[in-house]
Amino acid sequence: MGTQIYFAESGDRIKIGISRNVKSRIKQINKQAGTNLRVIGTVPGDFAGEKALHSGLDKHRISGEWYRNSEEMRSIVERYLQDFAAAIKNPDGKTYAF
Repeated sequence: MGTQIYFAESGDRIKIGISRNVKSRIKQINKQAGTNLRVIGTVPGDFAGEKALHSGLDKHRISGEWYRNSEEMRSIVERYLQDFAAAIKNPDGKTYAF
């Protein structure tokens, strides 16, 4: 599997990152930062895609890859995940599972 852009939440923060192994990366962050991140969703992606997301969401940024977990930010993340899922629908109308 290639790299995945992931969206994860912990309390009042959302993290947007990239990893080849999201599960392992989340465990690592939780251990290092003492957080309890929960993955909201993932999409295949690369560093350019991650960077574009970071730039486009700058007004919501707390620092680095961390963003305010506001209603607006949650809506943006959920729309992004839904739009991605809609873009990869099979001809029979079913979406691939993530």
